[in-house]
Amino acid sequence: MLTHLADRPLTMIRMPEGIGGERFYQKHWDPELPPFAKKITIFSEHKDERHDYLVCDNLPTLLWLAQSGTLEFHVWHSRAKPGPDAATQSTDFASRSPALEASILNYPDYVVFDIDPYIYSGKEAPGEEPELNTVAFEKGKEVAFHLRELLASMGLEAVAKTSGKTGLHIFVPIERTLDFDAARKVSETVGRHLVRLHPKDVTVEWSVPKRTGKIFMDYNMNVRGKTLNVGLLAARRARRAGVDAAHLGRAGQGPSARLQDHQRARAARRRPATAGADALDRQAKPGTCARARRRRRIPAPRRT
Repeated sequence: MLTHLADRPLTMIRMPEGIGGERFYQKHWDPELPPFAKKITIFSEHKDERHDYLVCDNLPTLLWLAQSGTLEFHVWHSRAKPGPDAATQSTDFASRSPALEASILNYPDYVVFDIDPYIYSGKEAPGEEPELNTVAFEKGKEVAFHLRELLASMGLEAVAKTSGKTGLHIFVPIERTLDFDAARKVSETVGRHLVRLHPKDVTVEWSVPKRTGKIFMDYNMNVRGKTLNVGLLAARRARRAGVDAAHLGRAGQGPSARLQDHQRARAARRRPATAGADALDRQAKPGTCARARRRRRIPAPRRT
């Protein structure tokens, strides 16, 4: 888990009394930290103030958080550590909004495709979201494979994991040259293309009645400050939630298969993705990634 936690602002879901007790989110950390723990200060655009976020960079911090009743670890899609793959080296997260937008935290290191089945089992109470059921999950897997084929045709490698609830998360690792606005537009463009290819199965509609019976592609997960449950072996408090698996075709085949998938995903995560970032630029509509192209001097895509 540390590989996936490192350098990322952390939101914790804590259950100090166990999974049957009180459950609460904790985004900010004001108390004094133990000497081995680290936090970073980030400006909040919504409240016009600054908040401290924990960053889990080492095993003592992970164990301390577990002992504090943290069951779920939700992290940003961007890292606070500069590197040669980044369009900027700025680590000014705290002064004002323009500085945060110009900082490394505004540049994700993957594009995420959130596959959310809106297929009901028939056992849900009125107003409840769909529960995990075989029909919905199998359809989600089918759409995930369609998405993988589409991404592969663009020269992009996708890493899949279960969400821990009813859906799937598909990650495309990229170098940090696209900001969140560009990454979100890429996810939306690919999602809408998938809708055109499979209109009976896939939707990007926000209206619940319009998405019911289909797989909802939520491209708005690609936003600075939004989080997803970390890693491939992370726990969640959810009915019938299982251990995350990196390969959909072998999900549920036991710990050894899941461990092999975990190791493959870690290897894929560490590979550079320059070609993938270029393909993402080309896939976006003309003008949507203009700033990223100017930075990297990538020619605008031709109209066909």
